[in-house]
Amino acid sequence: MSRKFFSTIAVIALAAAGVAAQAAPAPQAPPRGAIGVITEIDAAKKILKVKSDTGLVATVTMRDNTNYLHLPSGTTDITKAVAIAFTDLAVGDRVACTGRTSDDGKEVSAARVLLMTQKDIAAKQQADQQEWQRRGVSGPVVSLDASANTITINSRGPDGQPKPLAVQVSPKTVLRRYAQDSIKFDDAKPGKFSDIEVGDQVRALGTRSPDGSSYAAEQIVSGGFRNLAVTVISIDAATNSLVVADLDKNKTHVTVQVKPDSELKKMPAQTAQMMAARYTAMADGTAGRGGAGGGGRDSAGGAAGRGADGAAGGRGGAPGGAPGEGRGGRGGRGADIQQMMQTMPTFTLAELKPGDALMILAAKGSDPAKLTAITVLAGVDAVFSATPASQRPMMLGNWSIDMGGGGGGVP
Repeated sequence: MSRKFFSTIAVIALAAAGVAAQAAPAPQAPPRGAIGVITEIDAAKKILKVKSDTGLVATVTMRDNTNYLHLPSGTTDITKAVAIAFTDLAVGDRVACTGRTSDDGKEVSAARVLLMTQKDIAAKQQADQQEWQRRGVSGPVVSLDASANTITINSRGPDGQPKPLAVQVSPKTVLRRYAQDSIKFDDAKPGKFSDIEVGDQVRALGTRSPDGSSYAAEQIVSGGFRNLAVTVISIDAATNSLVVADLDKNKTHVTVQVKPDSELKKMPAQTAQMMAARYTAMADGTAGRGGAGGGGRDSAGGAAGRGADGAAGGRGGAPGGAPGEGRGGRGGRGADIQQMMQTMPTFTLAELKPGDALMILAAKGSDPAKLTAITVLAGVDAVFSATPASQRPMMLGNWSIDMGGGGGGVP
């Protein structure tokens, strides 16, 4: 799965806003035009089809005096844009077109077209990913202090051990929040401090204090997620959804929507038996001192966790991985399963049947009975049998999703 960084989107959006601000006769007038990806080009008529991040497709018609500019990667300064020609535009490029716009936003007569090529976007994605890897922190929220504008998370420190970290929010901090019906970072919306709750996952970009106890955040992305241990009640292939029984909430029925970006993996039977044996040994006290928060390997031969919070690197790299500051790391059972899943085979909803056991990582929405799947793991019947009910929901670990672009998800 590939995703674009929100910073890439912000680059174009900010630049477009700057262009519109220069051209608009009234400062209070909102910028008009189309911002998005070119899906079609009619070279003879000089017409573009531009699809926005919300899915709206606008027909953008060029004028005889339309200005074409290329905004180099890594800058939002319109004065650094370079003049280009219509023929330099290509399908897949990202553009900000400003000009006369119909009330429904579907027709634009472009006075100016600002371009960021696919190569620019890729370069920006790579640079952002490296920046989040180098300076990012993440983890579950353990407390909030609105009066001090502080979010305390349980984050892996420079020594590799999880510990409380006070994330300071300033008026300049950009806050974003995952959309309730989407697992893509591109769909994250502007947020505010009051949106964040204890238990949410947070990723921040900024600067750690010299003593390592606090962190001045420039950007914060937050979201609420649920880990569920369930059995399948029914499958609706037409709507790509499941009705499942939440085993840890009195078998309450929950509808789980599976999106194209949802990850469906199946644990091989041999792996399930191995993990079941490990968990049984741990429950009996015959395992080694590994496991969640331990330091070695347990007697079943599995990789032991190093993080008491169960955080681990996710499938997206940084900033798209799970808590663990984008570099992976192992944190107990959740981390073991997450790492194993990278090589597990995929499956389709058509392969499921009522009664199958699943572990699901889902994005929280406004309705607790309706969730969007991030990860669905099948083939876990044996693991469920060997794991205490109180521990099943945490087997997938404390993941945050889609917060990076490198192959797993994007912030």
